Amino acid sequence: MTMFSPIWASTNVYTAQANQSNSSIQSWIIWGVVIALIMAILILPRYLNKMLNIGPVLGVLAFIAMALALPYAIKVTLSPTNTPSRASSDIQPSNINVELTGPEEVVITWQTNVPVLGAIRYGTTADNLEMAAFALDPLEKKINHETPIANLQPNTTYYYHIISGDQKFGDNGQPLQFTTPAQ
Repeated sequence: MTMFSPIWASTNVYTAQANQSNSSIQSWIIWGVVIALIMAILILPRYLNKMLNIGPVLGVLAFIAMALALPYAIKVTLSPTNTPSRASSDIQPSNINVELTGPEEVVITWQTNVPVLGAIRYGTTADNLEMAAFALDPLEKKINHETPIANLQPNTTYYYHIISGDQKFGDNGQPLQFTTPAQ
């Protein structure tokens, strides 16, 4: 099973050892942008409204800028690097199960030997896992992981990797897969 270590810039808990300094910098940049946008939305419009009476317009522009920056920030935080690494057998998923809970919903479960954070990267093509799913309590380290994925298309094959700790797991380097039933 080939594994790659992802950069999870939104939290240093997920940062791979080999990329710790780069992801730390990315984390600070992303948090800096988020804080600047929040300040722009909350403070700048009030100040400029008193000075130039254009605060509401700038508030709307700042909100649009934040909405445009958020998908990029999520993509950066979930993008795996090309640095191969060896995963600890303690965080390797076992007993992987995909339970179809409806034509548009599945729950993926797995276990690890030690408590770790986990997530699912998935998509409709094996080479583009552009979506992510998290447990209901994504910041809690667990041994028994359960991640629901909703709003799936019926009769569609989905490919996925399990993110366990700071490692990406699949089937010999390839994504795992499941197919939703027809309606």
